Amino acid sequence: MIGDAYQLEDDDFHVTILCDADQNRDPRTLFTSVLPEALERAAQSENFQIDAVPFSMNILLIQTPQHKVLVDTGLGSGTLLKTLEQIGVRPESIDRVIITHGHGDHIGGIMGENGLNFPNARYTFWKSEWDYWFTEAQKGDETHPARRNLFPIQDRVDFIDTESEILPGVSAVSAPGHTLGQMGLLIEHGVLRLLHIADAAHTHFQVVHPDWSPRFDMQPDVSAKTRKALFERAADQNLLLTAYHFPFPGLGRISRDGENLKWTSV
Repeated sequence: MIGDAYQLEDDDFHVTILCDADQNRDPRTLFTSVLPEALERAAQSENFQIDAVPFSMNILLIQTPQHKVLVDTGLGSGTLLKTLEQIGVRPESIDRVIITHGHGDHIGGIMGENGLNFPNARYTFWKSEWDYWFTEAQKGDETHPARRNLFPIQDRVDFIDTESEILPGVSAVSAPGHTLGQMGLLIEHGVLRLLHIADAAHTHFQVVHPDWSPRFDMQPDVSAKTRKALFERAADQNLLLTAYHFPFPGLGRISRDGENLKWTSV
C-alpha cells in the first residue's frame, strides 16, 4: 500500500523499498502489440483480474554509514516525503539521488512547492539520458516535468556513461530501450545482492514473455533484448531482483524452468 516500507539489510547497509503509488492497470492498454487473449491468460496464471493487475511505484532508499541515497523520486505527490518522515529520514539528509531515467513518475519529486525536496543532494544520471531529457526540457513549457525538475539541478548532476561504481556497493547497469539511456543498479554488500531494473520491465508477466514491450518503450526491440539479458543475469547469478512497477515491494527471484524463466515473489 502507498506509504509502506520493506527493508533489506546486511549489517550497516540498508535498502528500504518505499511504495509511492499502488494502482491497478489493465495490461491490454499497455501492451497494445500483444494479443488480448495472451494477456488474459497471463493474468489468469497469476490469479489477477485482467483489468486489475497491480502496478506500483517502488522507490529505493539506500542507507550506508557514509550515504543516504534515493533511487528515483516518484510523481511528486508528497507521499515520498511523508514516508521518509515516518521512517525517520529527513529530506536534507539525502546526499545522493540516482535517477534511472527521465520519465515524470521518476523525476516528479525532485522539486517541491518551496524548491528542491532534497536540497543537499547531488544527482546521478546516465549521460545520454540527461542529454535527451534536458533537450526536451528546453522545448517544453513550464509544466513539462523535465523542465520543472531538471533545470534547477543542472549544476548538481554527476554523469555516468559506463557500467561502473557510483558509490561503494552501488553500481550502474546499462538498461536502454525503455528510454535511450535508462540505468539499472547492482547493489552488493555482504550477502545482499540486488539487481534493480527500474522500468526495463513493467509486470512480471514479462519474465516469461521478455519480447512483450509496452507501448511507451522508446525502442521496443532494444528493450526486449535488455529485459531478457537482465532476467537471465538475475537467474544465473542468483540475484534478488526488483522493478519499479512490479507489485510492491516489487521483489523476487528469477529461476530457469527448462528453456523458460520463472518469477517467484519474495
